[in-house]
Amino acid sequence: MANLLAPELIQPQNFDIRYGKSWKRIIYNLKTAAGRDIWTVKVHSKSLEFMSVDGILLGSANYHMLSNDVDISIPGCKEFTMSRDKGLWSTTKSFTFQNDKFTWKRMGNWKNSGLYNLVDERENVLATVGHDDWKVHSRLELVMPGMNQDLVLAILVTGMAELEAQRRLAGAASASSVNAGIAAVTT
Repeated sequence: MANLLAPELIQPQNFDIRYGKSWKRIIYNLKTAAGRDIWTVKVHSKSLEFMSVDGILLGSANYHMLSNDVDISIPGCKEFTMSRDKGLWSTTKSFTFQNDKFTWKRMGNWKNSGLYNLVDERENVLATVGHDDWKVHSRLELVMPGMNQDLVLAILVTGMAELEAQRRLAGAASASSVNAGIAAVTT
């Protein structure tokens, strides 16, 4: 696989995630802690496209309409699906990448509901994604040293896909509560 990430980007570090709109399109920008742009994530109705600052496609995430599954594609790697674990109230999503199983798990209690840890089968934390209650912008933090480029790309793509899924879920919940309020007022 081509070297899609600079070596310094696969080291443990924080990425700042800025959410915004450009030409009526929702986008995310990932920046290093030093403020250097590394990715732009274009949000479409059913998918995400991950682009480097020089316009190279680094990956994509396609959302299923009738389930919580997300198909992940990274150039040079076998496609895989991130699926919600079984159980009506499950908040974890798992995927298998390079023959290892990984799971995004919600951290702590309801106060920390915006933060998710990525753990491997041995419960080692590899990354964290989400936002703290007191912060406006989200973050994605690589925690585990010594990961290869393909795994870091998989973490960045699945982490952003999970963050976007949470944004969509919050928007749907907000819209349904507004609609319920309108229905209650009009009946």
